[in-house]
Amino acid sequence: MVVEGARVRTGAKLGAGTVLTSSTRVFDAETGAELPRGEAPAWSVCVTANRVRSFPGGDFGMPVLLVLKRLEEGQEHDKLALNELLREHGVNA
Repeated sequence: MVVEGARVRTGAKLGAGTVLTSSTRVFDAETGAELPRGEAPAWSVCVTANRVRSFPGGDFGMPVLLVLKRLEEGQEHDKLALNELLREHGVNA
């Protein structure tokens, strides 16, 4: 689900059940770097994930968008390779 204000850039693929809002935090799985909020980067494969945050009442999983892979600009996603990548990271394709 992509809601108003969120951006899915050219060539980006979102995994099933991914939720992206304008305030969703976005992280690169390879580097841990935080990317611009609410934006699936161009030529990337993204899924919803949880990032654990500690509060006085306990630890909670906060939803984030996780960029699993980046491709060269204009490179097509191979569906079989995409499914394998998602399975490799424990995501149902």
